[in-house]
Amino acid sequence: MRMFLLLRGLPGSGKSTFIKENNLSDYTVSADNLRLILGSNELNIDGSYKVNQSVSKTMWKILYNILEYRFKIGAFTILDATNIKTKDIKKASKLAKEYRYRVYCLDFTEVEISSCIKRDALRDKNKQVGEKVIRRMADELITNTIPGGIKVIKPEDWLLETKYREIDLSSYDKIHHIGDIHGCFSVLNEYFKDGLKENEFYIFLGDYIDRGIENNKVIYFLASIADSPNVVLLEGNHERWLKKYIKDEKCSSITFEKETRVELDSDKNIKQKCSTIIRKLRQCFIYSYHGKTVLCTHGGLSKYPENLSLINSNDMIEGVGRYSDMLNVNESFLKSVGKREIYQIHGHRNIEQAPIKINERCFNLNGCVELGGDLKILTLDKEGFDEIRLVNNIYRKSDNAKFHSIKEMTDRMKESESIKVIKQHNTDIISLNFTKDAFHKGNWNGITTKARGMFVNEESQKIVARGYEKFFNINESPETNFDRIKNTFIYPVTAYKKENGFLGILSYDEDIDKLLFCSKSTLEGEFSDLFRDVLLSFVKEDDLLKEIKNKDISLLFEVIDPVNDSHIIRYNSKRVYLLDIVENKIEFIKKPYEEVVNLARRLNIPCKERCAILEDKEAFVDFYLNITADDFKYKEKFIEGFVFEDSNLFMVKQKTKYYVDLKRERTQVEKIKKHKAPRYENDFLRWVIDNENKWFLDFLGLKKEYELNYKVDKVS
Repeated sequence: MRMFLLLRGLPGSGKSTFIKENNLSDYTVSADNLRLILGSNELNIDGSYKVNQSVSKTMWKILYNILEYRFKIGAFTILDATNIKTKDIKKASKLAKEYRYRVYCLDFTEVEISSCIKRDALRDKNKQVGEKVIRRMADELITNTIPGGIKVIKPEDWLLETKYREIDLSSYDKIHHIGDIHGCFSVLNEYFKDGLKENEFYIFLGDYIDRGIENNKVIYFLASIADSPNVVLLEGNHERWLKKYIKDEKCSSITFEKETRVELDSDKNIKQKCSTIIRKLRQCFIYSYHGKTVLCTHGGLSKYPENLSLINSNDMIEGVGRYSDMLNVNESFLKSVGKREIYQIHGHRNIEQAPIKINERCFNLNGCVELGGDLKILTLDKEGFDEIRLVNNIYRKSDNAKFHSIKEMTDRMKESESIKVIKQHNTDIISLNFTKDAFHKGNWNGITTKARGMFVNEESQKIVARGYEKFFNINESPETNFDRIKNTFIYPVTAYKKENGFLGILSYDEDIDKLLFCSKSTLEGEFSDLFRDVLLSFVKEDDLLKEIKNKDISLLFEVIDPVNDSHIIRYNSKRVYLLDIVENKIEFIKKPYEEVVNLARRLNIPCKERCAILEDKEAFVDFYLNITADDFKYKEKFIEGFVFEDSNLFMVKQKTKYYVDLKRERTQVEKIKKHKAPRYENDFLRWVIDNENKWFLDFLGLKKEYELNYKVDKVS
């Protein structure tokens, strides 16, 4: 938990002994140990050893970096140093309080100077500081005081003061546990329409904002009850956005920045209300109730710890393990408590769509309320637990732009700053594609998503070629949040293998009576030419004309050219895969997979591979958990990922961890090539930097050479 203990006392006062006797070494940052790590001990002129003080400046820099990292994850932390000077105590405590830590000072200064000198003399010579130094420090103790806001405790009282203890709530008639709210006020208000009752207790499990569309109302409601003695507000992972928001810091969440922040900014008083909530947040809450002990966190723990204070706050907020480990975590908790009447209640994660009661001792209150799911509530009275589910009907629906004509569509696209219009050379055809700025800023709506490989003849007002509409990775956008899509998919869902090349679009223009080879927004260009050359090396032009002429369709291909267009996934030769047959219409309409297979057979080329048909939500979740594992391979090979398509043609994609990791490293290499300041993430990148003469090689070539030279299995 967020507790910081500063040990204060002279050398030899018993600080290190205290740490050893209380088994606190794993939680301690020691200045002396860091000195040894940095510089070892130095020789004296008499041949003995002494502590290397020359590394102290570097040591303190590193020590504070370590402290800050521990504070970020909410780790129980002890600083083992003399902490004599007021300014040093102020610096450490200020850093801790920035991360909302409670700061204690364990005072060892009552130990007699003579005892400290005697103990120091009995130490190994290399650890002695000497009587002179100890007496100088003792003099400094007199003039340096402990700053305000820090609770001073005796060493023997540390456990009494810091151990998190349960609170007896047996005097209340009922305990209410409210699951993730996510900005859904209407359904929350339905439950609290009669207000709070003084003889009942209310525990909110976190994730109060974001994804929903009534965030401000939720914040006002919680701020109005935050100071009530019968209300506890736990901290969820989405509350980190509130902390950043009140500091005017940008968040990494696209959903928060594009949707939630906009709503919050509409109320000039909202930051004050947010501050009220943040001030009251707890990482956990334990209470007893008529013989039952109940542990409440946002994310869920895998055991009932002997001392909850020693558990990292991140484990309480984010949950132990991965997001997908919820069931295993709760099973482990059940085993840890045995037959004891100890229960766990949490929210945060439930991709398995498990019921509220996970097992005999664990409950989960994540109901995907922000996606049209349930606000889940668990109550406890003398009779036992009772489950409540309230369906939420107020949530963000998908934005689908409707156009009545091609001219209306093109006019709307031309008006958008997020869409570029390219006039095709010596034709009446224009291409419409979203800009790089739209991609990087996530400016997606029903207009920009259509502008992906859209080719229109302005003279005839016909779509002459079109690709896919923009579709997203799972968890890349609000609409593709995993918890949302698993519930909104129209089953069965089909999973297709995603090849790693570039998109080629083949169509036919009846006005000029010729095939159109389109790629990267152009009919003529490097990638259009590559597409033409690769496709025609496998299929005769006359055969293509026969299949496509006067049918008003576009054929979509994945184009592989490992020589001229290398990608993350390795291919040995040029090839094409037929992906889909799409009608040249405003609305995205494509032919059934069986027609794609048959056409591919007639052309004697491969088509996209159908990997699985997932009949229901359970099958999809199982498949997803398998393909997102760190070591996942498909048919013993690393691949880019999968495309999922539901029965309504709604599409999402999921990249494998292997692909994502390698792409990240390739990006680093590209930065190196451009002479930008690189981050030294691993040995491979350092090797690339040191071998400047090899920068002309492609990424895969560099990795292969490195693997061969250093005999490593793979770079990842």
